[in-house]
Parts: sequence; structure tokens; C-alpha cells
Amino acid sequence: MLPQFRENPLLLVGKRVMHNCIEDGSKQAEWFNATVLRFADDVTAGADPEYIIKYDVDEDDVEWTMPLLKDLDKGDLILLN
Repeated sequence: MLPQFRENPLLLVGKRVMHNCIEDGSKQAEWFNATVLRFADDVTAGADPEYIIKYDVDEDDVEWTMPLLKDLDKGDLILLN
């Protein structure tokens, strides 16, 4: 993982990403374009924060909570900007 995101997880907020995840009702992971909107809740130093993410394929008001730093570690998150 890119160390700057571990040191300052706020840097991921506002980024455009491709996220490899399993869509509801599917058994196979797919890549989806998305925008990282904000932290899901308070961030504790040393803990992996969860993020609110909006996928391009979803309706306007649909947002998801995801552990994006863990996914970045696993290679399931690609930064687009």
C-alpha cells in the first residue's frame, strides 16, 4: 500500500478510484468506478478507518461503507487521480 495513505488516511477522501468488490447478488468480484466521499465515522490513530464511497453505477442517493485501506493493501483498489 502507498504509505502516505496509512500515515494520513484523509488523503483518500475525494479520490476517484476503481474498486474490486462483489455486487449484491453476485458471486464474482468486479471492478467499479467510484468516488471516496468521506470517513464513515471518527478515525482513531492507528486504526483502519472505513470510508463512505459512491459507485458510478448506483443511484444518486446510494452510498456504501468500505474498508478501503485494507482493499488498497490487497490490490482491490486502484487510484485514478
